[in-house]
Order: sequence, then C-alpha cells, then structure tokens
Amino acid sequence: MAADTLLAQNITEFAQGAATALKNKSFNVATTLYFKALAVLADWYLYQKTKHVPKNHAERFRTLQRTMPELYHLLDQAFPLYQDSYTLRIEEERAQTMKRFYDEARRLTGFASDRETRA
Repeated sequence: MAADTLLAQNITEFAQGAATALKNKSFNVATTLYFKALAVLADWYLYQKTKHVPKNHAERFRTLQRTMPELYHLLDQAFPLYQDSYTLRIEEERAQTMKRFYDEARRLTGFASDRETRA
C-alpha cells in the first residue's frame, strides 16, 4: 500500500479515536490522539510534496518551518499541549483547542473530510 494511503488511514483512525474520546470526556486521550492526527497530517502533506516521510518530530518541524510555515506554527503551538497530556489532567477547553489545531491543519493541507470516511 502506498505511503500516502497508509498515512491517510492513520490520520482517520487517530481523528476518529480523538472524537470518540472527546465525546466520552477523556480529554487527555483526545488531546493525544488529535496531536497524533495533526502530526501524521503534516507527514501526509510533506509526502504529497516531497515523497518523503519525516523520521521524527525534529525533522518534521524543520521541514515544515521551511516549506509550510503556517502548518509549522500550528504544530509548534500544539506540541506543548501534547506534552502536558503526559503529566497533567487536560481540561475540555484545552482538548477542544487541540481539535481546532487539527481542523485548521486539515484546511491548510486540503485533507478532505470525505477522505476520512473513505480511508
């Protein structure tokens, strides 16, 4: 299976899991899964442009900073919130913030919502 298809499936799985967690008021889980969806969405976008998938957060951030500053800025804002989910209890408002970062990244990258139902 092609890398972009696998990435799209992972984005969808993480985003659907995050939506379920948010609905169930599992805000740490929702935050973590929305960040994972956001990070993989960045990888999907980079793969569309370069046919290369970053190996780690550092490579992803460096590449996005050069090639798509708007998406880099979203990830840069989202990353500390994701890290907070390791050691803090996340409130609903912060989980909703992570969802907004993910939704904005979808808009920026053109990752269509219909893809989420097909993947």
